[in-house]
Amino acid sequence: MTRLVLALVACGGDIKDPVFTDTTTDTDTTATESDTNPPSAPDCTGNVSGFARDAESAPAEGVDLRFCRGSACRTATTLADGAYEFANVCVGAYSLEFTAEKDSGLATLIIPLDIADGEVLTVDGFQLPLDPATTLGSATEIEVVDGLHITVGTGDLEPPDALSVAATDIAGVAIPTELLPPVQGATTVVAGWNLHPFDYEAPAGLPVRVDNLWSLPEGGAYELWVADYTLSVWTVAGTFTVDEGSLVGIVSLPMLSTMVLVQP
Repeated sequence: MTRLVLALVACGGDIKDPVFTDTTTDTDTTATESDTNPPSAPDCTGNVSGFARDAESAPAEGVDLRFCRGSACRTATTLADGAYEFANVCVGAYSLEFTAEKDSGLATLIIPLDIADGEVLTVDGFQLPLDPATTLGSATEIEVVDGLHITVGTGDLEPPDALSVAATDIAGVAIPTELLPPVQGATTVVAGWNLHPFDYEAPAGLPVRVDNLWSLPEGGAYELWVADYTLSVWTVAGTFTVDEGSLVGIVSLPMLSTMVLVQP
């Protein structure tokens, strides 16, 4: 997938979103002066701001952020106090990405957001160190993070673009409960993880199994949601049911990204 960066901005800059096609408005392109209901301009009065912090909750300066809608992105870099801001945000679905430098040992965090008219959101992000990586070989179940088991092998992952190298290992980090990202549409967020290499796709799907580390009640149903960078949505990878204290179900990952276990 190709990502087009349309603007490079400093945090707090007074900028506007790139012009996006508003599919919710009248698409008639033959409008004349006699039209009584011409297409309306998109609402671009939203605002998304917050702070980036490290694993110890200290301000993270110089973190690069991407705020994307499809292939069009705005970017920002956090200030000394970790602050960032995207002003004049148009209505629509976006992917907010706290990027990690290559070979930094840190995890990329992505949060899908659906922005309404004039909505003001405060969204903080944390850069967490990845657990030790496991080298890929023949397809086998790997405990990527304590309690998180993914079946994957060499060749199962596709790079997100032509500039990215083939995946040679897999890693992840569990997101502490107090740092879980906002998940629009979920009743309860039980747990979350960031996976590496970020945004690598799994066309055949990757079977995943999760241990019941939270003593979830018998019979409860919980879904595993994966953040889709391109579509700016949480994709449902499958449903687990608590049976005799274990989470059981057929769940398959479409990609490596930020993912959350939720009660929908």
